[in-house]
Amino acid sequence: MRVAIYARVSTEDKGQDPENQLRELQDWCANSGHTISHEYVESESGRKGADKRKQFVALFEDAAKRKFDCVLFWALDRFSREGMTQTIVHLQRLTAWGVGGDDLQSGGRFNAGNRPAVAIAQPDGQGAAERGRLR
Repeated sequence: MRVAIYARVSTEDKGQDPENQLRELQDWCANSGHTISHEYVESESGRKGADKRKQFVALFEDAAKRKFDCVLFWALDRFSREGMTQTIVHLQRLTAWGVGGDDLQSGGRFNAGNRPAVAIAQPDGQGAAERGRLR
């Protein structure tokens, strides 16, 4: 499968480094036998609108052209922090183009077309400290 990796940190001035996410995402692809088509990496707040995140925009442009089969991100909050509704809209756009979405924190079971919205909406208290280390 052709996989696009999306890694995002909120800021560069607080010691956050996308390399931690990239390493795990790359390892997962290698261990699963998937080909990495492209890596989209940025240091922007996930609360910013999608149009203000250049790599996010590029990812969707390439998804519309079917340059990959799936987008892999470390955790859903690394993909978007725009709120549940807008995040679901982003995932549905991918699905409409035949592109899946997956995050490592769901154990590789997540697909933009079949993950219940309630799972996306759940409070995320579990694992927050662990994820903070990887942001």
